[in-house]
Formats: sequence, structure tokens, C-alpha cells
Amino acid sequence: MLNCVFQRIVNNIKAYNSEYENLASGIRRLVDENEELKGKVYLLEWESDNCRQEHLSNRILIINVPTKLSPLMLRQLVIRVAHRVGVFLEMDDIRDVFYLFRRPSRSSPVIVIFMEHALGARRQILSRKHTLQQLPMRTLEGFGRYGNNICVDEQLIGKRNDLKQTARRIVRQGRLLDTWVLNGNVYVRDNQQRKHLVESEEALEHVVGQL
Repeated sequence: MLNCVFQRIVNNIKAYNSEYENLASGIRRLVDENEELKGKVYLLEWESDNCRQEHLSNRILIINVPTKLSPLMLRQLVIRVAHRVGVFLEMDDIRDVFYLFRRPSRSSPVIVIFMEHALGARRQILSRKHTLQQLPMRTLEGFGRYGNNICVDEQLIGKRNDLKQTARRIVRQGRLLDTWVLNGNVYVRDNQQRKHLVESEEALEHVVGQL
């Protein structure tokens, strides 16, 4: 009698163990499938960002612009910033200019959209954007001291923008020398003066991890 009871207990334990293994195997399979799906979603998001980024190839971002400028004054500011870096620009070279958003404080970012015939001027402005840091921007007539911190960059969206912000944070931490954006791509320079194109957070972590 006891042997029968014991055998039933053993059989029940085996059945429970088998059921547990099946559940554990199912969970592992779901975890693997979830990781695979996450990877596919990431690639789709990146490809989507690439397509959307192409539509921004006629734009630049101007940072630290006084918040209360009129549309005409915004265009005048764009032209004067371009002139300060040696690029001749006229009103009809600009398709549109508007605030990306308005901060309650005195400065906000501005988006400039160039006409197709002026895309060469856009590229020149971006290639010379670092010279703005050495120029006395206070001399921008009508903009006073607000012009002192104006800078130019490419507009990035989605994961590219997140990547740019992460790279800048790492530069501020002293773990990289520099980071910049060129043609919608994020570049970094490590502490050994080597330049890297980074296309994901993982690639950026790999560059930092090599130092």
C-alpha cells in the first residue's frame, strides 16, 4: 500500500517536473522571440529614420535664437549668420524659417528650409559652422548680445537625434574628445584622435569601451 502511494507521489513529481520544463522551455522561446522582434523593430525604426532624415536634407537648425523675432527678422538673422561664415545668402534662397518650439526664456531653436537652388549654400554654412564659435557675433546688427551664443547644426530626428545627445553627454564627461553631425550622420573623435562614424548606441558604446 505504502509503495503504491509512494509511486504515485513520484509519478506526480515527475509529471510536475515535466510540466515545469515545458513551461520553462516555452518562456525561453518567448524571450528569444521577443529579443528577435525587438531587433527587427529597431532596424525598422532606423530605416524609417533614414527615410525621414532624407526629407531634412534641405534644412539647418539654428540654436539660441531670440524667441520673439518676427518672420522677417528671422530671415534677416539667417542671412547675417550666413554672411558671418562667408556664405552669401539672399531672401529668395530661403523657403521658410520658423521656430522649432518657443521657450519662455529668451532663446529657442529655429528651423531654416532652403530653396533647392540654395542647397550648396546650406552645405557651405554647415561646413563652416564651427567658425561661429570664434566670431564676435555681438556685431549682428539688431540682435545685440543675443547673437553671442548662436550656433548652427543639422536637424536630426528619432534615433539619430538620441544618438547625438548621448554622444554629446559622453564628450562632456571627458570620455570622448568631440562629436559632430555631417550629412545626417553622427561622428565622434576618441581620446586618441581617431574619427568614428557611429550608427547606433551599441556602436557608440563599443567606441568608448575600446579606450
